[in-house]
Amino acid sequence: MFPLVSILVPAYNVAQYLHKCLDSIVNQTYQQLQVVVVDDGSSDNSLSIVKDYAAKYPFVEVYHQENAGVAAARNNLLSHVKGDYILFVDSDDWLDEYAYSSCMDIVLKEKPEVLFFGYRTDASAKASPYIDESSIKFHSRNDIKTAYDETNPTVWDKIFDRQFIMRNGLLFKEDITLAEDHIFNLMAFANADKIIGVPNKFYYYREDNPGSIV
Repeated sequence: MFPLVSILVPAYNVAQYLHKCLDSIVNQTYQQLQVVVVDDGSSDNSLSIVKDYAAKYPFVEVYHQENAGVAAARNNLLSHVKGDYILFVDSDDWLDEYAYSSCMDIVLKEKPEVLFFGYRTDASAKASPYIDESSIKFHSRNDIKTAYDETNPTVWDKIFDRQFIMRNGLLFKEDITLAEDHIFNLMAFANADKIIGVPNKFYYYREDNPGSIV
């Protein structure tokens, strides 16, 4: 009844933030999860931290690669996907505990190729676990620009249908070092027939990470 959701986390030198990120994922109220972390050649103890989670939670998988950048790490993550739906989480950010249970209700009912939700930078604020159906915005291929303008142009506040991603051969461009997720996101929107936006701010974006590529 409940589809498997693959949560994909690229990690690079984020030891001080990683516990908060992974705790927010393993403690989701939606528990049909595959959590995949690719360590991109970290020089701190990020890999050790993730291995501890993998030892404790059987649905957490960890892989290591030589440092190749976030695009390569995300493509590596995609190669390990087993779930019906895909979500990306940056390893210095975290999620509201109701993020996936709330959104998957909409996904199962409406079956969009992409669903996007809101994000916040105020760590003290709390998202509502309930989605007001009257506030849901539906977009078709005819109004892709409107949909794209309404969302953050990154991949970490979205739910993607796995078959849609695979069918369109969507990958991250490894020859650029900035905004590779914007390109992936734009290609996903351009190929989708049905996109849904919900206003709830389920994602917490960390602004105070001096090591962030942004």
